[in-house]
Amino acid sequence: MNRNQTDSRSNVVRQRRRQQSTRRLAQTVQRAHKPMVKPSRPGAYKATTRGKSQRQHYGIAFALGTAEVRAPGITLPKLGTRTVSGILAILLAFLLYTLWNSPAFTVSGADVTGNERLSVDEINTGLQLIGQPIFVARPEIMEQTLLLFYPDLERVDVKVALPNRVIVTVKERTPVIAWNQDGGVKWIDSNGMVFPQRGQVEGLITINASGNPPPIPADPENPESIPPFLAPDMIQAIIDITPYIPSDSSLAFDPIYGFGWQDSRGWRVYFGENTKDVPTKLLVYQAIVDHLIRQGIQPALISVEYLDAPYYRLH
Repeated sequence: MNRNQTDSRSNVVRQRRRQQSTRRLAQTVQRAHKPMVKPSRPGAYKATTRGKSQRQHYGIAFALGTAEVRAPGITLPKLGTRTVSGILAILLAFLLYTLWNSPAFTVSGADVTGNERLSVDEINTGLQLIGQPIFVARPEIMEQTLLLFYPDLERVDVKVALPNRVIVTVKERTPVIAWNQDGGVKWIDSNGMVFPQRGQVEGLITINASGNPPPIPADPENPESIPPFLAPDMIQAIIDITPYIPSDSSLAFDPIYGFGWQDSRGWRVYFGENTKDVPTKLLVYQAIVDHLIRQGIQPALISVEYLDAPYYRLH
């Protein structure tokens, strides 16, 4: 048997099998769609056919279809940009309100170092921050406030740390002169800056003044700075003249005649504001005193401010 005959026989077999399958399927569909009659007894159904005896059939038909299954969904509202911005603003305001009023961020006091005469309570009063949230602390402004409140502070450094720490480092001015004027005493440091007296400091040069010294203009490069009360060269003049003051006298200042003292013999002596030539002025002064004593003259004032023109005044 050749190859063509074998293929032809295989095709015939396959065709017969398809025909048999088609007849079985048609019979099954025909039986499923035959009308049912109600039986005489419950629970049974009879199928009727034309020209044939009735047989009892139980036909069950299933209607298969495509089932569509949908998962439950959540429908989100469409929010505009204004609505979203409003919600964010409300949340931010609530967060700020919570932080602003939280005890964890409330300042109870500053950590102060470097103070000698100023107390911690005084510095906290100047800060004006106790009971306030840490978020209002501005180090630069607090430094300026402390320098304005307390002129006896030479330098102030303020640092802030969360949750509620304020660290203050200060340097107080060192007094050199005790300026006594109009019944009050104020201190002056080596830079000529004046500040209130606090406590007692030994070794200060006491000056009894009858008026203020000449005003010093403000620094043009820093017009907001406070000018010194005494010029630095005047401070040096006071330091230079102090060793020549008699032990029973104290240094004095007059806006017209400058620095001097009250002599125990009853008159005042002035050396002016410039005391560079104090030793020479003292020699001139002693010569004038010797001359007045020999003449029996009691002066009220002797001035050696100008070496080329010394003079004395009577009562």
